[in-house]
Amino acid sequence: NNLPMNICNTTQMPNPNAASHPPNQNEPILKSPTSSFLSPPFIQHLASPTIQKVVIVGCGGGFDFVHSMLFYPELRQMGKEIIIVSNSFGDVEHFESEPLSSQYDATPSMDVRLVTAKTGHLQRSVYAPELHVLAFLDEQFPEEAPHSMYACYARDNVVPAFSRFLESLGADALVAVDGGSDSLMVGDEEDLGDPIEDAVTVCSINECSANLKILFLVGLGCDRFNGVSDASSLRAIAELTRDDGFFGCLSVCGSPLTFYQSCLDYINANQSFQSVLAGCISASGRGFFGDEKESADAVGTPRVSAGSCFLWPLMPILWAFDIDTVSRRSRIVSWVKHANSMRELHQILRYKRQVTDLRGVEELPRHVDYRC
Repeated sequence: NNLPMNICNTTQMPNPNAASHPPNQNEPILKSPTSSFLSPPFIQHLASPTIQKVVIVGCGGGFDFVHSMLFYPELRQMGKEIIIVSNSFGDVEHFESEPLSSQYDATPSMDVRLVTAKTGHLQRSVYAPELHVLAFLDEQFPEEAPHSMYACYARDNVVPAFSRFLESLGADALVAVDGGSDSLMVGDEEDLGDPIEDAVTVCSINECSANLKILFLVGLGCDRFNGVSDASSLRAIAELTRDDGFFGCLSVCGSPLTFYQSCLDYINANQSFQSVLAGCISASGRGFFGDEKESADAVGTPRVSAGSCFLWPLMPILWAFDIDTVSRRSRIVSWVKHANSMRELHQILRYKRQVTDLRGVEELPRHVDYRC
């Protein structure tokens, strides 16, 4: 059954070659908010009438685009035209659809597919989150079916090709969604997680001409699973705030969390791979805390056991940042900007890390050290 959410009808996803909707050049891009004074700036920016077409991009690959389901209904309710781009960690050649890359003057390594829930896939029951999200959206909003999205292989993307593709979509707003916080790493941290795909996406969006460019982060603390320090992540937020690059944050609860959990349930019922990060966001949003067995079980995947992942209430929070500010702060973004292959990206990162003065492991303070 459809979830009881008040979602407005919107225009079906257009052909990427369709004309964009540029705002009136005499009108300010970001109008003063007419909603509550307490609305986060990113809500005010996205609600602007000059923002009509919103392109959501999975920042680092894998399930990152899935986390957009936390705010997807809100964008529909605003009446926005939404296009989703999945940076897939699955081989897009498994989709039984024709590559579209030639339409975007992209390099041969840029393989883009436009898919729907009915698109064939060689590993649908193993790993095809794009198709399962689309099937879920078709069920929730049947009047707008069939939904579609673009899929490309995250580990093949380079900035020159990816930025041209994103620019061709004619977005008023480009929104990257990162599960975890490795997209905020500068490059001098002790460990970076898996930063290359994030940096390529951030840099590619920054190269585009959209009026609004936002990086959403959710699952803060999940990337400690991949070596990213929580202290490094929180320091990054402080530095971006100081540089006027923080667009506010919002706890996810109630209907948005229910919608997200229903989408995860649908995915998990139709493929064997289950996302640890998505499970952590969901479990912490339902009030689970710590790394004991009860919390580990709540994540919902056998890949997590007691002591392997620490849940806390910062995970189900949407943090929003100005992509231009994130790009200027990041050394990694400048490193990856002109690379033309994934091999070159890894070589550059490895070399730059060798000649960079790296920080030690950054730790949060212990309560016992600050007691009077």
